[in-house]
Amino acid sequence: MQPIEANDNLFEYRNKNGIGVFTFLDRIEMYHASQIRASVLERVEVDKLRGLVFSFEDVPYIDSTGVGVFLNLQYRLSDSVPIRLCNLSGNVRDVLTTTNLLSTFAIDDALDESLRLISQ
Repeated sequence: MQPIEANDNLFEYRNKNGIGVFTFLDRIEMYHASQIRASVLERVEVDKLRGLVFSFEDVPYIDSTGVGVFLNLQYRLSDSVPIRLCNLSGNVRDVLTTTNLLSTFAIDDALDESLRLISQ
């Protein structure tokens, strides 16, 4: 995977047959929220993505603003660009469970599963 320019190594991005795969590499906090949102929206537009997968395996921490980024993207894009989350770290799963948002997102155990389900 190739990192997107100026992402401060927050995530890696790749376009997999029209599906944007964002693999997050560290904490997701309010300091990074606008940058993540802008990068995702830019990739959707520039690459004409037909789906998004967000992988959280290496995310040790996510705060409420970080969760808000994905809620915002879900709200803005879900009618035209399906979104799936996968490889939830324990903290990400705990935060989504505590905030009663776990059922808000389509969540898979593995990246391959997310890619397959979006491609159907």
